[in-house]
Amino acid sequence: MEMSHLAYVLLFLFAAVVLYVQRHRASPSRTANCPHPNPVLGNTVEFIRNRGRFFDCSTLLEWGDPRHQALFAAFDTAVEISFMRTLTAPTPVRKLTKLLNIGKSRRLREAVGVIDDHAMSIIEAKEVSQRNGRDEGDPDLLSRFMAAMDEEDGGGELAAMFPTPEAKRRFLRDVVVSFVLAGKDTAASALAWFFWLLAANPRCERRVHDEVSRSPDGNVKGMHYLHAAITEAMRLYPPVPFNGRVAVADDVLPDGTAVRAGWFANYSAYAMGRMEKLWGENFLEFAPERWLGDSGEFAPVAGVRYPVFHAGPRACLGKEMAYMQMKTVASAVLRRFRLNMVAPTASMDSPPAYEMTGTMKIKGGLQVQLRMSDANKSSLATSASGQEVD
Repeated sequence: MEMSHLAYVLLFLFAAVVLYVQRHRASPSRTANCPHPNPVLGNTVEFIRNRGRFFDCSTLLEWGDPRHQALFAAFDTAVEISFMRTLTAPTPVRKLTKLLNIGKSRRLREAVGVIDDHAMSIIEAKEVSQRNGRDEGDPDLLSRFMAAMDEEDGGGELAAMFPTPEAKRRFLRDVVVSFVLAGKDTAASALAWFFWLLAANPRCERRVHDEVSRSPDGNVKGMHYLHAAITEAMRLYPPVPFNGRVAVADDVLPDGTAVRAGWFANYSAYAMGRMEKLWGENFLEFAPERWLGDSGEFAPVAGVRYPVFHAGPRACLGKEMAYMQMKTVASAVLRRFRLNMVAPTASMDSPPAYEMTGTMKIKGGLQVQLRMSDANKSSLATSASGQEVD
């Protein structure tokens, strides 16, 4: 009996030592070796690796800033851990790691701390700018939220919901984090699938190239086929394949289904994009033409049928900005280069495997070779000959 008691004591002490060591061990840096190579003609490059370049202009210009590298690493960590936890029920082990601040719980807490600090620094900089009268011109979204909560301007509903300065800052922090989270990897993921689908459908690729080449100034507003092709790519491979809402009050859906307050109402944009009753017999085909009207202009459908950007009054606020961003990047790339797929194989008969985190990514990334387009070759040749004549 005494030996068994001793064994239990030794086992407990061993577990305590292991937990203590893990808790106080320095977390390894996740921001070192963060390569973002420039594309090189003829070399194989990974498209998704440059996802950080679609974040915002300040990050692009200051990519060497360690703060931005740490921010991206923190978002990757937080999204990965949070996403996996949504797929599994809480366990005693998870609760213990949270209590002791070890393992993934510690990594998540540290990542959230980095994200929150960055968001608060943006808010503080905006507050200083407003106090000093430098925040003039067209207001950005953060300025609009701050104005809506300003008691001197009437306050309104938002001011009543967040009556203290601390509560207001927490709300603004959540707004900033939500926008960063919504746009961080989604555009890069959508463009990766878009370029793969173009390579797998040469007819569509030619039409996009023709449309892009007709606009040498890069004005994407009139590129309806490009807009349709990107939309069709997100129908088949939505950046966020499933999403949902929480009911704030009891409600009844149009079909009579009762939804109670606090219930989750989840949906799958991936599944809805592959339903024959919504998209017809060619629902598995990449057909940008389904988005074009008789005049050749883009013809959107109801958000409840295509919920990639949600629907109704809670639809994504960054939808138009996301389209402008993706069309600008796609047209700039296609105007200058031809993309030869290295991996995965460009065939609709063998679609790539995907990996699931917060966004839907091509497993292993999109490996491509860049070749100068014929139009770009002609432009360079004309420019060179003109210089020789002068």
